[in-house]
Amino acid sequence: MRSSTFKNRLFTAFAVITSTVVALFAALIILYTASHNRQAELARQREIFLKDVDQIESIMYSARLISMRAATNMNILNVFISLDGPGNAPGENYFDENLLDAIHLSSIIEDALPPVSAIERISLFNRYGDYLSTGKLYETKAAVRETLSDTARIDALTDKITRASKSAVTEGPYNDVWSDNPDASLLYINEAIAYTTESQPYGLVSVQMGINAISDMPFWSDSPDGSSLLLDIFDPGSPGLVYSTMPDAQIESVMASLPASLNNLSGGQAAAIQTTRRVDGRDVILMAFALEQCDWLFIRVLPASALAAPYLNTYWIMALGCLALLALLLIIVNVTASRISAPLARLSANISRIGLGNMTLPRQTQLHASKELIALDDAFRGMLTRLDRAVGVEMQAYLRALQAQVNPHFLYNMLSVIIASSESMGDERTVSMCVKLSEMLRYISDVGHETVPLADELNHARNYMDLMKQRYEDLFSYEIAVGEGVDGLRLPRLSVQPLAENCFVHGFTNEPPWFIRVCASADKGFWRIRVEDNGTGMSRAGITELEERVKRYSGDVAGNYHELQIGGMGLINTLLRLRLMHGGPVSHRVQNRAEGGLAIEIEGVIL
Repeated sequence: MRSSTFKNRLFTAFAVITSTVVALFAALIILYTASHNRQAELARQREIFLKDVDQIESIMYSARLISMRAATNMNILNVFISLDGPGNAPGENYFDENLLDAIHLSSIIEDALPPVSAIERISLFNRYGDYLSTGKLYETKAAVRETLSDTARIDALTDKITRASKSAVTEGPYNDVWSDNPDASLLYINEAIAYTTESQPYGLVSVQMGINAISDMPFWSDSPDGSSLLLDIFDPGSPGLVYSTMPDAQIESVMASLPASLNNLSGGQAAAIQTTRRVDGRDVILMAFALEQCDWLFIRVLPASALAAPYLNTYWIMALGCLALLALLLIIVNVTASRISAPLARLSANISRIGLGNMTLPRQTQLHASKELIALDDAFRGMLTRLDRAVGVEMQAYLRALQAQVNPHFLYNMLSVIIASSESMGDERTVSMCVKLSEMLRYISDVGHETVPLADELNHARNYMDLMKQRYEDLFSYEIAVGEGVDGLRLPRLSVQPLAENCFVHGFTNEPPWFIRVCASADKGFWRIRVEDNGTGMSRAGITELEERVKRYSGDVAGNYHELQIGGMGLINTLLRLRLMHGGPVSHRVQNRAEGGLAIEIEGVIL
């Protein structure tokens, strides 16, 4: 069950990480691809849009070329110059009476027409009522008379042509003004009959083209992705609709959303190719072009969603591919989790059988165990071996502690008898020595606390040195100095007294008097205990050997435990117990004093 739980947790963790990575990868690649495709599709749509512009420009150029040829033909110009003057009475058509001129000019106009043309009619006229027309459409006298009688309109049109930058004005579409045909919807390309564009006009040429020449172009019905198209007269003040595939309500919304910069366009300029607008609750791309041949603004309204439509299937394929990749990776993760958890499960089962009677672990031999797991197995078995030794040492330590608790009871009783006898005899010195020795024994045998206050430890060292002074009298003296900041310091029991004892065991081999100074201080977050004597000191080789023993014992306390018994304590024992029990880093220095003797200083962090 534990193995299955571990495997499930491992699989879940790897699956979450893998799924997150794959999801991020899929999102990034799709977003990047979508952005790239959007730009590519926008460029393609612009290219299509400009091709559509070329089609309109081409047919309008053909009509304009015909009007320009007729307006600048010298034969036509000479006839209309002769008609412009006071002798020409308004209301009479010169060409009705002069058939030769009418036939001659009609042939000139017909020769200007290409074999296949969208031109329905070409009309020549002036403000005096002179009129000549040729083409596919018929005229009615009443309609012609009504149109020619509106001299104010003819004068306004002439003035507009004169002021136009292209020297031509395109009107329409509206019904045929030269006939009563209700089905004719025409575009009128009007140009002045004159020597030059700056000279006096003598009449007008009106090239008339059916609106179907524009509306029958294939791009209106073949516009991709449902995009709408609009052709609008380029007049910022009062734009007039020429042709559109959009509903009237949508036309109003589009016109309202057009950028103000379109007012400054001149023919042959593209504008707002990548401008996004909000029209009727959706984002659209507006493409606009001011036509070269006429004052028209050609507009395409392309829904922004249409830019992504051609690639939706690609995105779905990419998403499904990422899902397939994720499924494959999850299968791999599941197999990997099984291979990782199986040796760990066996190791866990072997560990669960470990006890005091069984401190061995079988070697990991599973087929899929990695080098790391085998190394972990070897390390754990090595740890068990050391633990087995440490348990043995700990049991010995407990036995020794129990034995140490038995022995002092006999000594306490005997010391009590000696104290009572000495008091009855008046021997205060013996009483003092016995009291101090009793306190030392009680202090040593108390195993209730691993650490004690520094004051208790210094008091124990003071009792020891008092007893040694009783023995050596004036040949020995000591000093204990305690600085500020060490009141709350706790140390392992028997940390100071063994250092003072070392002075008698190893240091005082010279002639007395002997002296020991014990100093305890604190500074900048560190505590220090310094024990110095005036003995013979240590040789450099002795200090080196001592440092090596400290290093060696620190690496294997259990293996050298027999050398750290009560009778064999001293500097090594004190340092090891401080490093094991203090909880912070502990350092030491051993050096000979310049005035003779040895100084031992131990330093640690105030916790």
